Amino acid sequence: MLKRFIIAIMLIPTTLVGIYFIAQFTQPDPENINDPKIAMRIGEKYASRHYPLYDGLKAQPYFERARELGEKAASAYLAHIYYITLPPEEACSKALTLGEEAQGTSQAGRGSYFLGLAYYEDKCGFNDIDKAMGYFLQSTEQGSTFAYWALATIYENEKVDLPKAKHWNELMQKEADKISSEIEISYKITNFTKEVLNWYMELLDS
Repeated sequence: MLKRFIIAIMLIPTTLVGIYFIAQFTQPDPENINDPKIAMRIGEKYASRHYPLYDGLKAQPYFERARELGEKAASAYLAHIYYITLPPEEACSKALTLGEEAQGTSQAGRGSYFLGLAYYEDKCGFNDIDKAMGYFLQSTEQGSTFAYWALATIYENEKVDLPKAKHWNELMQKEADKISSEIEISYKITNFTKEVLNWYMELLDS
């Protein structure tokens, strides 16, 4: 009787957990989505490291669909994905096009960061430090934290200004600590959920 009572109590939360995970595995295919906001939301979910089923490659087709449907904020995410996954020439071309396309959207800062990166890193062959800095600073003004490390590096090595380097290094460290803490919490929640499910399955088998 006690065993049945315990199982009954556990059934509600574990059922909810089960429904949650089933929902994550049953997302609509990108080509079947006709609302850019839905495609964008699913793409952002898969692109988030806080999401238990984080998968950048799964995010890509949803961002591509969102862009097809007119959501220009998706261009910034695609600039990010293409920049790190495509061969240099194609990656750099797309970073420039998509980074500009994302301007004026909620993801303008991300777009500006990859514009700056294209002009800063050797892979694109532009090597224009002043243009890169302009985009990196623009990125921070647009609310993005991506460029902190780049500005710190530039002020330490290329455009030496130690007070500015210290400023951006401090901001970078704060952001790194914040992200580390958030990811740790996310992992704990995910691991706890798995432990509850495993315990529940063992209870049913006993």
